[in-house]
Amino acid sequence: MPHFALFDLDNTLLIGDSDYAWGEYLCKHKVVDPVSFQKQNHDFYQDYVKGEMDSEAYYRFCLAPLVDNDEASMKALRARYISEVVEGMISKQARALVDFHLSKGDVCVIITATQTFVVEPIAELFGVKHLIGTVPEYIDGKYTGKVEGTICIKEGKLVKFKQWMEQHGYKKEEIEHITAYSDSINDLPLLNMAHTPVVVNPDPKLLAHANEHGWQVLHFQKDE
Repeated sequence: MPHFALFDLDNTLLIGDSDYAWGEYLCKHKVVDPVSFQKQNHDFYQDYVKGEMDSEAYYRFCLAPLVDNDEASMKALRARYISEVVEGMISKQARALVDFHLSKGDVCVIITATQTFVVEPIAELFGVKHLIGTVPEYIDGKYTGKVEGTICIKEGKLVKFKQWMEQHGYKKEEIEHITAYSDSINDLPLLNMAHTPVVVNPDPKLLAHANEHGWQVLHFQKDE
């Protein structure tokens, strides 16, 4: 019977938030209006940290650059972003954690609220072939600015994970063990679903919950 390891990405496997940093990178390279976009990016992120983000409004905001810009140029920019920013956000501790589960033969899945356009190459950096995220709708060779299916956040992660299991032929009752890792109070539904919930660099609300319930707490740091 399979063992699963479910990893949140931002502030869990990464020291920092890849979605927020992508927005900052777009501002830096003036793909978007650097003043108004940066303010909105900051405000949405603060709401996310508090567990109060308007998800639908956020994805209308963060997917707009895919609509407004040429796909090839955005992919080229993404490749530079991964090299210049994201690779420096991966700690040895995070790599070791993922490698540990891969070496055991666990089914490893990165499950993140971040749009898959940003995170697909990041999953590849970790050697994780299974990715569940928020999927930008793509019709007739173009991004529409909408989300395809369920937004992968809060209870939406459970919906997406259930759909993924069905697509891959897994039944929950046949899974022997699920370990889930996250930093965010937004992932409480996912952590509560797991047999072994582990919090990594938790936000204050999640840390309080973890301490109350005796959950393991890990602290990852940037490499020297």
